[in-house]
Amino acid sequence: YCSLVHSYYSTYLQMGLEALTVLGFSTATVRLNNRKIIDGMVSYAGGSEQEFNTICVAVDKLDKIGLDGVKEEMKNKGISDAVIEIHKLGWGNFYGKNWITIPVKGIYGAFQFFKLRQDPNAGNNKITYPKSTQANPVEAQIYGWDTLASNAKRIVICEGELDRLALLSKNIDAITSTHGANTFKQEWCEKIGKGRKIYICYDNDDAGKKGAGKVAKMVENGGDETYIITLPQEVGEGGDITDY
Repeated sequence: YCSLVHSYYSTYLQMGLEALTVLGFSTATVRLNNRKIIDGMVSYAGGSEQEFNTICVAVDKLDKIGLDGVKEEMKNKGISDAVIEIHKLGWGNFYGKNWITIPVKGIYGAFQFFKLRQDPNAGNNKITYPKSTQANPVEAQIYGWDTLASNAKRIVICEGELDRLALLSKNIDAITSTHGANTFKQEWCEKIGKGRKIYICYDNDDAGKKGAGKVAKMVENGGDETYIITLPQEVGEGGDITDY
């Protein structure tokens, strides 16, 4: 505990555990609720005091809202508990609303931002945390750099983080852009490499169809075998992989 809190507090923790042992308890779990720990984590990540306060509010509300409900909703979309745990999906209150939180990492594995998706019972809004501003833009990022760094021979490029997570739950390698159908960048194709089979599956709407065609041309020019997958009409207008 000394690496987390002052030795003064760790001494009291140790005394408490020893007392429980004397009373006959063979095991005990100690849970630390100290904002100084979160403050240190936020400071280490380069966050501001305002971001610290926002994160604390989100953590404080977690037990009241319940992550179980989020997991159940994700299951309904085909996303497994294992994928939820591996990719650290969470639940928090940002900008005065409740959101599913999806951590997005950069090409070298460092945390970049959260992609927030509104509580499915309240709407389908999407935004980033922190918000993109002119001074500090939050640019489109590949969600799935780890997949591109793997030896996967077949990769699906899809439209949306939940689509990617649903595919991973079925052991299908996938990536997506974090900012929508028409934000895939040409320079990302260099990271895809050559010799792979690329399948593009976007949402069942005009934006998705146009975006899929645009990405197909970029990937084909990079030298990969490319296919466009069209979702069946049963998913409905605007339907996606999680509706399939």
